[in-house]
Amino acid sequence: MLTGTVDPSVGKQHVVLSNRLERLKQYLVNIRALIMKSDFDCIVFCENTNYDYNYSELEMLAQDQCKKLEILSFMGSNDIIEVKGKSYGECEILNYAVNNSVYLQENNCTFYKLTGRIYVENINKILAETSHDTVFIRWDIRKKEVDTRFFKVQRGFYRENLYRLLDRIDEGAHLSIEEVYFNSLKGNPHIHSFKSYPVIRGICASLGKPYDLGLFKLTYRKLQLRAGLLDLRRCS
Repeated sequence: MLTGTVDPSVGKQHVVLSNRLERLKQYLVNIRALIMKSDFDCIVFCENTNYDYNYSELEMLAQDQCKKLEILSFMGSNDIIEVKGKSYGECEILNYAVNNSVYLQENNCTFYKLTGRIYVENINKILAETSHDTVFIRWDIRKKEVDTRFFKVQRGFYRENLYRLLDRIDEGAHLSIEEVYFNSLKGNPHIHSFKSYPVIRGICASLGKPYDLGLFKLTYRKLQLRAGLLDLRRCS
């Protein structure tokens, strides 16, 4: 499942990458890449500015590739997002998709969450080797945060453990989605880590900078993952 905010001006969100046409283009490119290159058989794109766009070309492309594409668009709680930050909007998107997606209605179904404008370069390797239903990793061992750009979760686990966290999120009080998820998930024995570190490509909208870690930092993160340092079960 991909989360998106096509037009951040609707919710007065303060991001460097704010041009709605450029953001839309990046979402479309990423959806197309997932259709053509990934081993996903079902892709759900959910965005929270109710942006009017005809996705029929991508829906036909998905059909040609024997895949399913579902587009969900709604108007988020803009007054709250303006006060509490884009983390609130991200969590609200996830809750909306879990409630409304045709493909996410069974509690035992699992889905990968991917921030909509980024691509995981080694996605198919991760899909092939990830057998557990609920998989999260830490953002950085120096921070008490979950990497919410990319994770895997069972719907039932999400409903029981993460759905209710929406009202706790408030970036002004240093309670981002990454921090709130960390506080909720740390030490949970039912969570596992990825075997391979997700190699993420794309632009961070908040800062306008690439997510690319560079060779040294990427190698360091891979070593941290291998050593179990990004495992939330080891946190207290």
